[in-house]
Amino acid sequence: MTRTAKPLTLLLALLLVAVPYATIADDSDGDGVDDALDDFPNNPCADTDTDGDGLPDSVVAGCTYSSTVAYTSFEDPFTIASVKYTDTGNESVSRYLWNNANEPHIAHNQTNGSEMGFTLYYTSTGGSGLTDGDYFGTINYTGTVGNFSDGNNGYQMSDVDGIATLALDDITADEMSFDFFLQDTGYETSNPVDYLVIRFIGANNDIEIINTTGYDIDTDNSSWLGTWTTMTVMVGAAGHGHLEVEFSSNSAMEALYLDNIVFTQDVTMTEDLDDDNDGWSDLDEVDCGTDSTDSNDVPADADNNGICDALEGDDYDGDGIPNDSDSDDDNDGVDDTEDDFPLNSNEWEDTDGDGLGNNADDDDDDDGYTDVNEADCGSDSLDDTSIPTDTDGDGVCNALDADDDNDGVLDDDDPYPEDSNEWEDTDGDGIGDN
Repeated sequence: MTRTAKPLTLLLALLLVAVPYATIADDSDGDGVDDALDDFPNNPCADTDTDGDGLPDSVVAGCTYSSTVAYTSFEDPFTIASVKYTDTGNESVSRYLWNNANEPHIAHNQTNGSEMGFTLYYTSTGGSGLTDGDYFGTINYTGTVGNFSDGNNGYQMSDVDGIATLALDDITADEMSFDFFLQDTGYETSNPVDYLVIRFIGANNDIEIINTTGYDIDTDNSSWLGTWTTMTVMVGAAGHGHLEVEFSSNSAMEALYLDNIVFTQDVTMTEDLDDDNDGWSDLDEVDCGTDSTDSNDVPADADNNGICDALEGDDYDGDGIPNDSDSDDDNDGVDDTEDDFPLNSNEWEDTDGDGLGNNADDDDDDDGYTDVNEADCGSDSLDDTSIPTDTDGDGVCNALDADDDNDGVLDDDDPYPEDSNEWEDTDGDGIGDN
């Protein structure tokens, strides 16, 4: 190795050590958070739930998502390979059919597993029905379909020799989807006619999804033959209801396969207002200066009134109740809502609004007469329209003035104490001598 090659080799080695290995994360909901770190791995609207109460700490604004409310891929019901189902009842009687031991299940109760339940009703048209043994119900045989669209099992309906109606459990949903496979063969138009009807039966109305008969299947809907087809339908307007699949055929080659039936509902997430579940809202914790994602970090609240000490501030009157919670901050006996001076225990009213409390103001109503004068003169010191009477305008109210009209005759001797032009009535006729 040359001298110039050694430094280059060393540099490459250092780069390999320094550059971290790239990893491909699983992010099912595409929100940028790895599933392993995402508390809502299938919900793009949220990713964190600090207190584990099922409510997200935050929600992406305006975000909604579709949540699966019910489904079946026919994985829960019992099935067995290459075994036919045989109805042991009377083929001429229309009725519900039930499961037989060690045969594919044609019905399912949801209490057994997480998938939806379903029933099968047989309508007699005079044929042998399923009494002759047919490939019907839950199957894992994939010779015809290649593979099922979801999981290892599916549901086969074929050679009914009558009419079979598969009905799933009732559900309330906004949308549904399902996969179906029609075996590629010649569907009959003569009596009895082969046909397929798939509908959602709702409390408000029914929604027809597929309605096709023998000739239509082979011509207008030939794209469905020999391949898996996914059908998606909005069913919210129909209300509470169920999916129903009605199939009529009289040949083992006339077969319908179903799989991956999913019902979803649009969901708007509700944000958790208390992320750490410590009894204090996130907004309060921000205002109080504590961590809203740490249940051990709670606001101080000495008086346990639900308002943190940091927000309550001062206690003016020192009564142990912070001002924000105290109805009488200065403890003067007047409620703060009625106190013009809530932080002054010596004042509580300012009648004339001059900023000076009545206790310190010597003219409460600002009418130019002191409160003392008004008290002496008999007028209201809290009413600026009530002022002392001073007939002669000498600054001394009549109540205190010995000569109200200032005519030189004392009121006690003056028959006309408020008339400065008269002070005597010799003949007592009510008309002054002047």
